[in-house]
Amino acid sequence: MLDEPFRASASRLRGLRVLIVEDSWHIASTVESVLERVGMVIVGAAPTAGDAERFAHEGGPKLAVVDIKLRDGLAYGLIDRLHDLGIPVVVVTGFGTFSMPLVKAVAILQKPFRADELVAALLLAV
Repeated sequence: MLDEPFRASASRLRGLRVLIVEDSWHIASTVESVLERVGMVIVGAAPTAGDAERFAHEGGPKLAVVDIKLRDGLAYGLIDRLHDLGIPVVVVTGFGTFSMPLVKAVAILQKPFRADELVAALLLAV
C-alpha cells in the first residue's frame, strides 16, 4: 500500500507508459495493479522476451519492469536491447543480486518486494 506523501511523489509517474516483463501471472498482475494505482499506462505484460520486444516496438514504453528469468530463458539480452532503445529498466529477480552479471538497469529489486520499493525504483528512472 502507498501512503499519501509517497503517492504524491509518485505522481511524476502518472501517464507514463510502462512494459511489464514477468512470466508469473500472479506477480505480473500485482505489479500491473500497483502501477495503475499511481496512474501509469501499461503497454503490455509479456511472459517472454519475444513478446516483450514486440510490445517495446509497438507500444512505445518509457520504462520497463523486467524479471530476469522468463519462460524463454534469461532476460539479459532483452535488457540490453531495451537499454539500446532508450527504455530504462527496473529488474526484479528471485536470484541473489551477487550472482547476476552486470546489467544495464536503473535498479534491481529482490523478490519479494513492496509496492513502495517498486515505485521508488521507477522514480529513479524518470
